[in-house]
Amino acid sequence: MRGARRHILIFSVILCACAKAVPEGEPPEDATEPPVRPVGIDARSDQEDARGADARVADARAAVPDSGGRPDAGQVADAGPADASAARCDFASKCPTVRELGMISGDTGTGSLKASGTRSEWLLMRLTEDDGSFLEGVDVKGKFTLTSPTGANYDLFLYVASSDETTDVECENSQYSSSSAGSKDEISVAWSDNRPIGGADDSRNITVEVRHVSGTCTGGAWSLQIEGNTN
Repeated sequence: MRGARRHILIFSVILCACAKAVPEGEPPEDATEPPVRPVGIDARSDQEDARGADARVADARAAVPDSGGRPDAGQVADAGPADASAARCDFASKCPTVRELGMISGDTGTGSLKASGTRSEWLLMRLTEDDGSFLEGVDVKGKFTLTSPTGANYDLFLYVASSDETTDVECENSQYSSSSAGSKDEISVAWSDNRPIGGADDSRNITVEVRHVSGTCTGGAWSLQIEGNTN
């Protein structure tokens, strides 16, 4: 009898323990569930972030200039009308490469030389000493007159050689110049006669520079007149 009661007591204890056990598959009472992300605000924020990123990418692309608007590498722009006009008016050659006009006497007769052109130019002439008087020397002299065409202005510069050598061509030191704003530029030159009684030959080469200053050089030609034995 006592043994049977003992078995009944043990069985009851077992049943109570089983009743308090946690059912399979259910979480414990103190377990916390992960927070559920609300759909409204956070979802809209993600969408706005995505749209903002797209807008930033579009802005960055717009900030980069289109390659079609840039010239290809190595491409040289065509010279404009002003550059072409300046090239036409500039010197075709530089001193001492000059156009030779010849020679005239600077102390006898009434010789003259003429030239014309449509751009800046270097020219060369020789003013000679020819008077043979021994008692009274005659100065060597000449007159240069440059006339610019309508619509253009040229200036006149003269470079006198330092010796009487026929090959002496001066290109650096301009002793005479005229920069008139009008149509005419005039220069008179003269130097003393040192030839009488053993004096040296006073003939000189004179380099003439006709320099374009302004206006067109295709509308007409400049003209140069050189007169000897006068000023």
